Amino acid sequence: MQSLLAIADPTRRRIVELLAQRDRTAGELVEEFDMSAPAISQHLNVLRDAGLITTRAVGQTVGPPAGTVNRPVRCEVTPQS
Repeated sequence: MQSLLAIADPTRRRIVELLAQRDRTAGELVEEFDMSAPAISQHLNVLRDAGLITTRAVGQTVGPPAGTVNRPVRCEVTPQS
């Protein structure tokens, strides 16, 4: 039931459709929508909590402020059995 509630939102459905085509970073997903990165992050959290997607940290980049570490996240659809 949690899966159905998660994809009831059109933005989350579109995210799942995009991830079904190929893995994407959170940044790539943000570029697809007219909303902020934190808003997309919230949608990704709902989808992850519902077991519909998985996320994993990839690589490591350092950027402002000095010494802050920002790890890109790769998102993919979780196969359902």
